[in-house]
Amino acid sequence: RTLRRWVDEIIRAGVLLPVGAGFALLLSGLVMPTGGVLPTAGAVLLGDRLGLVWARITGRRARHQIGLGIGIACGALLTRWSGVTDALFLVGGGAVILSAISRRSRAPDQEERPSRRSKRERSERSEREGPRRKRRRRKRVPADPRRRR
Repeated sequence: RTLRRWVDEIIRAGVLLPVGAGFALLLSGLVMPTGGVLPTAGAVLLGDRLGLVWARITGRRARHQIGLGIGIACGALLTRWSGVTDALFLVGGGAVILSAISRRSRAPDQEERPSRRSKRERSERSEREGPRRKRRRRKRVPADPRRRR
């Protein structure tokens, strides 16, 4: 079920095309000498789009930034220019991830999963309102064919 949601989100045109381009850029280092620039761009693009899909599925906007941060941090593995640039990619990706974790924001979309109440909020509500009563459904009575409207 969750895998199906991931596939449905990735198939969208706004996600599928950048993911395909990201994979192409990521694999371009195997075909031609790029110095790590194109694979790093592919990793950042993939991290961004897959983070977006993750955010849509979970309903938490911060997940988009976490995916982007992971893509930036992966740039350290792909560039290999110097130790300084690798460290900068790691620090930059880590900063993006930490800023996302510290925000703890939720998506405002109504389509996403609604926020859950904490135990304390539920208990306070039940104390205020008392026990909930179940609504009884009225039984449907078939219409009398002899009766005219």
